[in-house]
Amino acid sequence: MLALFAGYSLGGGTGPRPATAPRGPSKPGSTPAEPVKLAPADLRLRVNEDLEYEILWSGVPAGITHMTVRGREHFPEKTGPEVWVVRQDTRPSRVVATFYTVRDKAISYIDVKSGFSRYFYQGRHEGNVEFEERMTADYTLGNMTAQYSSAVVRMANYKDPSGKEYWRTQSLALNDHILDPLSALYYLRSTDLDVGKSVVLPVCTERRVWYTRVKAAEEKESVTIPCLGGNISCLKVVPEMEYMGLFERKGEMTLWLDSKTKILVKAKVLLPIGECEIRLTGHEESPFDD
Repeated sequence: MLALFAGYSLGGGTGPRPATAPRGPSKPGSTPAEPVKLAPADLRLRVNEDLEYEILWSGVPAGITHMTVRGREHFPEKTGPEVWVVRQDTRPSRVVATFYTVRDKAISYIDVKSGFSRYFYQGRHEGNVEFEERMTADYTLGNMTAQYSSAVVRMANYKDPSGKEYWRTQSLALNDHILDPLSALYYLRSTDLDVGKSVVLPVCTERRVWYTRVKAAEEKESVTIPCLGGNISCLKVVPEMEYMGLFERKGEMTLWLDSKTKILVKAKVLLPIGECEIRLTGHEESPFDD
């Protein structure tokens, strides 16, 4: 739901430029120069875990996002490693749907033993922008690669004379294991992130690996989450994201993570329709149910 993408002109303009993909805000110099080695982690997810978030636009309900652990299976075939299948779906409220289309989904296959990403798909339809991305990671010794299998951007106000879509395929050499924008949110649960500390996550999207620093503020904050019984202690973090993510962002994003579980409970982000707040409103089969 909240992680990030790079280069087309969004909304109007002269149409897509084939060499690039949608770009969001950038923070020059925030990406470490050296690759980061990701430690294996057992995320201990549960099948049917579901986190529901309400999106508020100027205090008005604007939509709902669900992050759900759909199951466990083997990937890419029955003899392959076991993965968690995690999905995120976002839909607008009736009010927002009358003037702004939102149909977003993301799917991540997360290695059960290590927490690393093995496959990622994202489809975004927001306003006049449609975007798809697929990535498959191969961790075979001597052949560490990410197959960025396809990416297509379509603008509702643009038609290519040939009728062709801009599909791009390439193989990315990897220095080590990676995450994707969705699996990164789950991997955060396994880190030692705490007040004043930071972690760096290698997130593969937009045709490269972004070494994304996530730093917590020097003090915890109390956040009211009714579905968790009231005020809870949270870590306030601002990821240094140089790519777009799971939403069509226009500015930086601030996250509040439950200090015990590191689960996202609140976020603030600037979207094309204005500043929005995302807040946890329900949970099933999650660590909060222990």
